[in-house]
Amino acid sequence: MLALIGSSLESMARQWAETQRCISRAVASLEETLGRFGADGDAAADLASALACGAMSEALQQWLATAADEPAVRKLDKAIEQGCAALQAHLGETIQRSIEALIFRLSEMVGLARYRECFDELGLRDEALQCLLRDAMALDARKEELYMQVRHVVCPRRACCLWHAG
Repeated sequence: MLALIGSSLESMARQWAETQRCISRAVASLEETLGRFGADGDAAADLASALACGAMSEALQQWLATAADEPAVRKLDKAIEQGCAALQAHLGETIQRSIEALIFRLSEMVGLARYRECFDELGLRDEALQCLLRDAMALDARKEELYMQVRHVVCPRRACCLWHAG
């Protein structure tokens, strides 16, 4: 089970790395445009300023008109959506089932450890198993937290893409 969780985490990392590369290319393109216009701020600050003030710099307008055209935005949107979908699939299916099985088996072992007459020879220790069970439950809580973080990326991204598609 732990090996399956580990391989799922590695697969998630690889898939998200590809998504990050697409995002990095878009940010690099924006920063290049900002540099050509002599803007002294970074891309994130320029975007935040545009969203907060409603006014865009000339460089940001140029980037939105050229590099952030509809096909480029759709490509970026698809990359982000695929990355998030892969993360959600791994978290909600493979990792979830493995953690649930781990918690179930550890719970059974805790029960067996309490029946010392039969299982004391196996070396089952209630305290150690309780610690492992708490760690498994903490892992499940962390998985849920990560799942919710991915969901919080997906929802605003969809709204932004709908806004951009106009």
